[in-house]
Amino acid sequence: MLSLLKQRLFNSRQAIPKWIAFCGYAMIVLGPFLLLSYATAHSLLNGDAAWLQLLIPSGRRLLLLSNSIGLGAIASILAMCLGWIGAVMLWSSSSKHSHSLLWMVLPLAALPSYIYALAWFAIATSISRLLGSGTARLLQGWSGCLWVEVAAFSPLALGFAWMGLRNIDPDLIDSSRLSRTDFQTLLRIILPLSIPATLTGGGIIFLFSILDYGVPSLFQVDVYALEIFAEFSATNSPQRAFLLALPLLLFAVGVLIALLEPIRKLTSRQVLHRSSWNTPPRWPGWVANLGWMIGIVLVVQAVLPLATLVVMGGTPRQFIPNLIQAQAETGYSLQLAALTSLFSLPMALGVAQILVHRKIKLLWFLSLMPVAMPASLVGVSMIFLFYHPTLQRDYLLALMPIFAQLARFMPLAVLILLAQLRRTDPLLFDAAQVFQPSVWRRHFQIGAPLLAPGLLAAAGIVFAFSLGELGATLMVIPPGKSTLTMRIYNYLHYGASGAVMGMSLVLVISIFMTAAGIATVIKLWSRPFSKAKTQS
Repeated sequence: MLSLLKQRLFNSRQAIPKWIAFCGYAMIVLGPFLLLSYATAHSLLNGDAAWLQLLIPSGRRLLLLSNSIGLGAIASILAMCLGWIGAVMLWSSSSKHSHSLLWMVLPLAALPSYIYALAWFAIATSISRLLGSGTARLLQGWSGCLWVEVAAFSPLALGFAWMGLRNIDPDLIDSSRLSRTDFQTLLRIILPLSIPATLTGGGIIFLFSILDYGVPSLFQVDVYALEIFAEFSATNSPQRAFLLALPLLLFAVGVLIALLEPIRKLTSRQVLHRSSWNTPPRWPGWVANLGWMIGIVLVVQAVLPLATLVVMGGTPRQFIPNLIQAQAETGYSLQLAALTSLFSLPMALGVAQILVHRKIKLLWFLSLMPVAMPASLVGVSMIFLFYHPTLQRDYLLALMPIFAQLARFMPLAVLILLAQLRRTDPLLFDAAQVFQPSVWRRHFQIGAPLLAPGLLAAAGIVFAFSLGELGATLMVIPPGKSTLTMRIYNYLHYGASGAVMGMSLVLVISIFMTAAGIATVIKLWSRPFSKAKTQS
């Protein structure tokens, strides 16, 4: 009995840092939102009941909400169809370079979608000069917005589809191939087993689409997320902006609740490293042709915009002056992204360590709720909190962009670290408690090396997404400061000039260098562990 009490006391002490991290995480991602909710309720009870009409979308606002839902649904469906077919072709390929191609495409998921818009603007302009002005209309309005969003989300869709396919037990495929054709196996075994990951990816892409206003505003497509930004700009009332955002927020929260169980299952699965195909499959001719066509579309969507940036970014004589002009914004953007990724790791790790042992849906919901919050609402909540008279300090206002980016992207770090914890043998941590009584040595000598790949991946994801963040940063940036993203976005409204191309190229290179560096470190770090497994 005494030993049991000691063990429980030890476990409770071990859990204290995790819950401290969880509380810090909740204060950053949910604290401003909850305070704004309370202030809005207080205003309604004290005579501003007329604002309640903002809660019910009608007329133009109902049309905007329908536009957002329709745009998000079409973009997510098209992106996941392209991503799934492309993932199947790579997954079933016997080529040794298929994995390399995948890891070259995945970093594109972190590129801001307006970079694709910029590149396709330039491409459409060049085509219209050759074929006539009528061709440029194909990339205007809804058609252009859909094309750019599908192009921007396809790498993310490819990644989710690949995860679903890699988690299929190869024995099921081998058993099916004994009595069915490869195409029948694809329809009856592979497709149903990969649907959860595919739907999860589609749901997340849907949320990203309906909560974004950057690309739709460039193509003059009116969406609900832009109305929130416009309402706050016009009235300077966080409460009115909150009430206006609530219908979109409630819809996004409903989607998130539906995704909680698929996300939990997806992060708890072990990736099977054995090849799923002992012999390459033989697809019908039309299936192979369709796969090649989809592959070409994915390559065109990914490579052509990047090539356009390189070509139109100008010669070194033109590019270097543009880079010098934007050096202040570039340095500030890199600083914000680095600090955001650094601060996110301890809190995200604590939250992941709690979620890995608990299946309580409320904890999962609270941890992932920022995924369902519009960027403009995150910015409004931060402004409401930090511009309170008791908190108006210069150093706190300077930290607002970091807090906004933490609130937006820490859930991504939580999911990555959660997956890393799921894939790490818990017996290793139990053995560490037995053979290494020092808590600090246990963390730094055993825990850190085991979690290093996940920590690096989480830091890289947060860094890349923070580098391209626009919606919330645009609202909370301190006076006199500007990020590279804001400079590019502001210049975009005046056309796709060489200067904008050059600055966009700097952003793309930074993201790719981050991805390449982290992938290299993880590969070198994992090599001794893979050798140890092979020898054992």
